[in-house]
Amino acid sequence: MTNTSRLGQIVHYKLSEHDVQQANQLVAPLNAAGWQNLNKPHPGDVCPAMILRDFGTSANLKVFLDGGQGAELWATSCPEGDGEGNWVPAP
Repeated sequence: MTNTSRLGQIVHYKLSEHDVQQANQLVAPLNAAGWQNLNKPHPGDVCPAMILRDFGTSANLKVFLDGGQGAELWATSCPEGDGEGNWVPAP
């Protein structure tokens, strides 16, 4: 069952190597076409994210990258914690 108490909450998400690879694939065509300029993300970078589905011990997140339209990731089943691929509540 989905917990709704944290839906829409902004959290801090730490990018993993997989996230960075995914981000580069998503926005490379847009950058090449000159439609936007995504600042290059790195593993360990902390980005704001919104909880879209809360499973209690993990959550699905929309991660906002530093760039234009479309500079976002869908991160699924992410646990709360301090490591890469994890999120913590925003202060």
